[in-house]
Amino acid sequence: MPVEALWRWLREDVTYHHCHAIAEDLIRRVAAFEADVNANPCAVADRLWVKDHLDPEEEKLPDTVGEFDVLIMFPSKLPQIILHRVVQASL
Repeated sequence: MPVEALWRWLREDVTYHHCHAIAEDLIRRVAAFEADVNANPCAVADRLWVKDHLDPEEEKLPDTVGEFDVLIMFPSKLPQIILHRVVQASL
């Protein structure tokens, strides 16, 4: 939904990696974000446009799966990966 993307955009610009000391600072930053969004309707349309088709190149999976990818998909494989690296290093 576009409104979810708008909230994510707000969080990216206003609150990511930043803790506001007082509520007024947060309110002021949100108001500035709102003013910027309202002043740039084309940027809003570009950013929040909903996809109605998939780009095959963008959706293509990599040909190989690395150790990091395996850890993301299967965290329980960490001991096996460590053991594999130890064995490979000792050869």
